[in-house]
Amino acid sequence: MTKCRLCESAIDDHDSVVLDVPAGTQLFSEDAATAEALKTRIAIVECPSCSLIQLVGEPIVYDHASSSSSCVSGQLTEHRLEQLGDLFKMTNASEGSGRLLEIGCGDGHLLEQVKGLFAHSVGVEPAQQNARSASARGLDVHEMLMDKDTTVPGGPFDYFCSFHVLEHVTKVSAVLQGIANTLTADAVGVVEVPSTEAAFEQKRFGDFMPDHLNYFTSETLRSALEWNGFAVERMYRDWGGEHLVAYVRRRTGSSNLSYIVDRQQQLNEFVATVNQRRLPFAIWGVSHHILPYISALAEIRDLLAVDASPSKIGKYIPSTRISVRPTTALQDMPHGYVAVTAPRFKDEIVADLSKRFATVIEDAELSTHLGFSVFECRPA
Repeated sequence: MTKCRLCESAIDDHDSVVLDVPAGTQLFSEDAATAEALKTRIAIVECPSCSLIQLVGEPIVYDHASSSSSCVSGQLTEHRLEQLGDLFKMTNASEGSGRLLEIGCGDGHLLEQVKGLFAHSVGVEPAQQNARSASARGLDVHEMLMDKDTTVPGGPFDYFCSFHVLEHVTKVSAVLQGIANTLTADAVGVVEVPSTEAAFEQKRFGDFMPDHLNYFTSETLRSALEWNGFAVERMYRDWGGEHLVAYVRRRTGSSNLSYIVDRQQQLNEFVATVNQRRLPFAIWGVSHHILPYISALAEIRDLLAVDASPSKIGKYIPSTRISVRPTTALQDMPHGYVAVTAPRFKDEIVADLSKRFATVIEDAELSTHLGFSVFECRPA
């Protein structure tokens, strides 16, 4: 069994596809016999849980040379600079500001080109010779492999880039988590990998090689990024469809829940306001949505709780001494408020209220503070 490099699910090796290939795409030799012997076999599997296509085996690390195509293509280097320039559009910042982290910077070729584009640029590179070559030329490059607990000197960073790195790593999630942990709260970045869709479309199996452990589609790249701390703002294919590019923004884990603290404070204000107005108050719908509110709402004077479910009527609400009454109990309520606290049945309940009361008007202030629609109901 193999463990998926993205979601860590078990993959049955017996479902693999096998290819006989050269032992590495950068292992060129001056000796024919040596070159002929550089053969290997790779097994390709697809994770049944997350669909990431990957190789069974260990990565190849070329320590003797950089394999970056940008080193020999001025057009590709210019394209990279344009991609990095787009990061400023995501932040409305001006060029020459912020700190950039390049993951897998090779011998620092791109870092040399971005001098002046950012306030400072830092690179990390696991291949010893490449990292030392970059450092010797005065570049701020650190010989290290990204992991979830990696600390990169010079951080936190406002921007990052990762060009054709994720296809080489053994732990995709750990690398992405490590990147996220080195960034500022509002950092943005660009990630590029080979597009496996191109191989599917052209029916090429030459895209599978011992150098690349992971083979991303738009779906699996998006999953990898979103599962590990990033929001994908834009994803597309470029360079003739051969590259898959994602522009991302770091996502803070607690941002979606921060409203809860504010809502709790507003709930206390809500109860105080209702008590000050000295009008009867009822909740219609003792659903699971309202139960976390019930301890605070129990402070409302003479709170009335009604529901149409026979299984609840006549019973006490958990954590309170409030009993659930049938909806007919509203007939005895004079001018007052009714909060619709069963949101799935809101339209049905409001229609019923309109039959019971002459005037039913939503109170915007109370509705905002409670998070459920609150109606002021007046008799004829």
